[in-house]
Amino acid sequence: MQELFQNVQLSVFAAQDKAFGHLVMLDAVSNTTGMLKKVLKALQIVGFGGALVIGAACFIMLMWSGDRGRSMVKGHLGWIVVGIIGLFAVGGFATLFKNYSTSSFG
Repeated sequence: MQELFQNVQLSVFAAQDKAFGHLVMLDAVSNTTGMLKKVLKALQIVGFGGALVIGAACFIMLMWSGDRGRSMVKGHLGWIVVGIIGLFAVGGFATLFKNYSTSSFG
């Protein structure tokens, strides 16, 4: 009787491993790294693209806007520079982590 119970128990465990083993182990890792790559790619785009767009917008406002637009940009120039540097830093850190995750996790 005990052998029959052990055989049933082993067959249940084997079916469970077959059904859920790849979901728990392989897909969780691949989904995590896939999601990490997408998030880091978005951070790269936001960081580098945002910094370039803000810089170009400030240049355009300084060149072609009136005195009021120039004084507005000049009055906030410190915050604008800090924002641009921050966006480049976000893009740089995203690139760093993306390269690290690619070399570490494949």
